[in-house]
Amino acid sequence: MSQHVIPSLTQKRSELVERIAYHEQEIKKARAKLNAIDTTARLYDPEFNLPLKAGARRKRGRHKFFDHGEGPRLVREFLREHGTGTTTDILNHAATEKGIDFEAIDDAGLNYRVFYEAVIGCLYRMRKKGEVVGTNRDSGVICWGLL
Repeated sequence: MSQHVIPSLTQKRSELVERIAYHEQEIKKARAKLNAIDTTARLYDPEFNLPLKAGARRKRGRHKFFDHGEGPRLVREFLREHGTGTTTDILNHAATEKGIDFEAIDDAGLNYRVFYEAVIGCLYRMRKKGEVVGTNRDSGVICWGLL
């Protein structure tokens, strides 16, 4: 039995050694390209220095105003109760549900803008998923409704 095993193992080992040599050669080529890119970048910015290690994926953090899934839930809740509504109506509903009073917050303009962008982003993602539809654009106002 060992007569058949040893030649098979030797052949498999030989294949792996070839693959390792090939990949080491590819790594050398990639490092040379990376070095050329870094050198070229330093011509434009002498302070340029990036780590060789690839960056970790960014974790999605908690939103400033909404917990995970809370934005779409508030939009659905409003549209089920009212049938349709403008973006402003939905914003006011979401702010009321969250207990947010922008006039009482310092730098309310910035906070309202961030909140507005969060709700608009939520509506656009829901539209992309086919959950809501934006219709009736009178003078730039979008009326939203559930599908």
